[in-house]
Amino acid sequence: MNAYEMNKLSSEIEWTSESSVAVFNFVCRRCNKGDRTEKLIRPCKCTGDQEFIHTDCLETLVRVRKLTHCVRCRTFYPLEYKRKPLIEVNHTKELITAIFLK
Repeated sequence: MNAYEMNKLSSEIEWTSESSVAVFNFVCRRCNKGDRTEKLIRPCKCTGDQEFIHTDCLETLVRVRKLTHCVRCRTFYPLEYKRKPLIEVNHTKELITAIFLK
C-alpha cells in the first residue's frame, strides 16, 4: 500500500469514528433521556439503544413490574435486596390499618 492509499485509509477511519461518536447518544432505554445527572448503567448483555438505563428507572422496573431479568437478553439484573427492620414493617401495617378503620 503506498503513502496516498495509507492517507486515504486513515482519513476514512478517522471520519468514520468521529461520525459514530457524534451520532450515538447514550440514553436510558426506559425514559429515553441522557441529559439527567444520574449515571447510566449497563445491567445486562443488551447492546445499542437498549444498553443503558438509569438506576432509578431500573429500580422502578423491578419494583412496579416485578422484573428480575431483562426481557430481551434474559440476563438477571444484579439486584441486592434489603430487608426492612421488623419494627418498621409493623409500624407501616399499623398505619395502614388505622387509615382503613377511620
